[in-house]
Amino acid sequence: MIASVLTAGQRALSLAHRGRLRAGLIAVALVCIACAVTIDKPVALFLHSWLDEDTRAIFHLTSKIGEGYVWYGGGIAALLAAWLGRRRGRATAEALWERIHYAALFFLGANLLASLTVPLLKLMIGRQRPRFLFKDGLYGFSPFTFRFGDVCFPSGHTQTIVTAMVALAFILPDRRVILPMAGLALLVGASRILVGAHYVGDVLMGAYVGAAAAVLMHRLFVRRGWNVRLIK
Repeated sequence: MIASVLTAGQRALSLAHRGRLRAGLIAVALVCIACAVTIDKPVALFLHSWLDEDTRAIFHLTSKIGEGYVWYGGGIAALLAAWLGRRRGRATAEALWERIHYAALFFLGANLLASLTVPLLKLMIGRQRPRFLFKDGLYGFSPFTFRFGDVCFPSGHTQTIVTAMVALAFILPDRRVILPMAGLALLVGASRILVGAHYVGDVLMGAYVGAAAAVLMHRLFVRRGWNVRLIK
């Protein structure tokens, strides 16, 4: 009887989580549509004419923080450290290395899930990058194009940094850590608009995909009983 109640409760909680994610997706999609028909084009043209090349170069450097190899490299390094620690470390540190092991797997899994989602959306939607607007006045969509360098919805850099930051927030749930990470994610997302690589809507959807992937992966680890928290 107790087991049945607990199972029913878990299912209800799972449905509630899925409902919130679905509602969030619908809300973000509607905002992105609104941006596409109102502010995306004028904002992109304004920033393109307003920012000089030196300023744009600074934001290009900022954008590099959102490149995948930075975060995959960190996750793989943590996973290898945990493996070596469990093999050669003291027995008293076994629990710590196990948590680092699960934390690294969670971090990499969240990034992989999000990284697979973004190219799929880019393929199906095919939104032309702002550079086509700046050069030829083109502002539209070319669905099912495999020229991934020519399409921009959603922003991959924004997805990467948001996935990494949300995953780290689960791993290190401390306000003193979370607030700077949120600022870093905001900075990278803004830089993608400022350098003319993305529209506002691209960044918003990239942020949603990144956050949702981390939340879904965390839920999976919780269900398996795998602890990813490194601090209380």
